[in-house]
Amino acid sequence: MKAIISIAIAMLFLGSCTNNTQRTKTDVAQTSKGTDTVSYYTLDELFLHAGELSGTTVHVKGIIDHVCKHSGKRFKIIGGNETLELKIELGDKFPTCDPTIVGKIAKITGKLVPVILNADDVKKWEAHIRENHKGEEDTDQFNEEIEQVQKILSQIELGKIPYYVQYHVEAGQYTLE
Repeated sequence: MKAIISIAIAMLFLGSCTNNTQRTKTDVAQTSKGTDTVSYYTLDELFLHAGELSGTTVHVKGIIDHVCKHSGKRFKIIGGNETLELKIELGDKFPTCDPTIVGKIAKITGKLVPVILNADDVKKWEAHIRENHKGEEDTDQFNEEIEQVQKILSQIELGKIPYYVQYHVEAGQYTLE
């Protein structure tokens, strides 16, 4: 039941996910040892299996769409169809990211962390966005984020979903292409 709810919530948030779990040759990369191969999930695949992968180490790749200008310690990746996004948390062991990495492909290995949000948590999330992005209210990115959060809150308040699960990856390592 938990897996079904997680998948349903992820699909509501992420739009249309595909069931295609075949990997292309570009999804497989050699590790530094040269003997092992690592398969990288696309965002479609990752969110399709997020419930069962929660708390585990995953390998995921995507296009860097945004670098946090406040800390430089977070970035978002998107999938090829640009409807899915995943926040990557770098932590203290990494240097800050330069915004010029936007548009590059990132391959990340790290822990997939679920955060379960109820209606009050979603309201706090919206307030946090508004506070941290003062002066950016006229940007498309700000308006899209607020619209997304308000849509999630509406779904919870209308009883369409019991809560919202937001995933991020705590990076252990990443590379850029």
